[in-house]
Amino acid sequence: MFKELLKREDIINFITDLYNKDVYRNKVNADQYDLIGIFYDALFKYSIIVDNIMHFDSYFGELKYLFKKLDKLDDINDGINKLLSKIIITKLGCNSKESFIKYIYDKYIVNGYMMHAYSDIYTDDINKNGFIINSYKNLYNDFNNLKNDLINENINIIDKDFNDNVIYLTDNMKTAYYYSVRSPYYFYDLICNDDLVRYKDAYLKKDYKKCLSNIKKVISSNYISGDLGERIIDLFNKEWNLLNNDSVNSSIMLVRRDKLKMDEFDLDKFIQKYNTENYDVIFDRLVNNNYTNYKYEYNIKNDDIEIISFSNNFVKSNNYKIKDDDFSLYDDFVGNHGVVSILMLLGVLFLTIGLLLVIINIV
Repeated sequence: MFKELLKREDIINFITDLYNKDVYRNKVNADQYDLIGIFYDALFKYSIIVDNIMHFDSYFGELKYLFKKLDKLDDINDGINKLLSKIIITKLGCNSKESFIKYIYDKYIVNGYMMHAYSDIYTDDINKNGFIINSYKNLYNDFNNLKNDLINENINIIDKDFNDNVIYLTDNMKTAYYYSVRSPYYFYDLICNDDLVRYKDAYLKKDYKKCLSNIKKVISSNYISGDLGERIIDLFNKEWNLLNNDSVNSSIMLVRRDKLKMDEFDLDKFIQKYNTENYDVIFDRLVNNNYTNYKYEYNIKNDDIEIISFSNNFVKSNNYKIKDDDFSLYDDFVGNHGVVSILMLLGVLFLTIGLLLVIINIV
């Protein structure tokens, strides 16, 4: 049902509005991708737990109202919990707290999904061979060597254990979407998470020139020069080309929980702990972030995997496919202390022209 909802024109139009319209953009401590992730999560929970198209239009109408009227993300999340709880109680007949808990447990946990965000270039391989943990490593060896050399200089700007042979899963679509648009996260983190970089959303928009500007700022602000600085730029370009960032699509791998070797959820303990809480609180505790960052050590067969691809066509890509001979097009003269302003270069140019004219007049 979720995939079918993503194809609806009214859904696509609303997601585009979430990204572009000020009424949604000006939320507290949020960007457009946070809102879109929450909306996808609301659709996903409905499709898994309610799974009834008959009630969806009413639900969608109330969702749109929540996103428009409420300014805080927590308030929007709370509103979604209440909406879904109300539907489960009034439309599906779960009118006792124990039946309410058992219904959601069966739908969302026993027969639900775990998710993993990954780089979209690996979709064909995953569909064909399944998810083999050691196979999708991008340029791990190069990054690991660079990380170690930077650490030797007391510089810590690459935050990943490249020898960690596990896959990280989540049970929350909002979390999965967050990482999908930032995949691979260590690359996004290097480009956009430094406090001093200017273009915080450059990687999300797949804007090569702004990402390059950011990485140069990282280099200059950490006083990295010589070979290390050149290696960072070179590896940045290699990874960019490998990821084929001319696409703004993002992908998530879904795996049924009953296909995974996971610890069992203690339903009786949960009922005992939360049976006296309000329905929306029970709903939140049962479906939200029980497994935010679950380490999984096994390969996953292709027959057990379903791929969700999000067409983020509300984003205009400003990216470039880099060739070996065109790097100078983007080389804006990085030194030890940053980027030389184009205005300074123009000033030097005009000053030179002025001096030439004076000399000509004198002669």
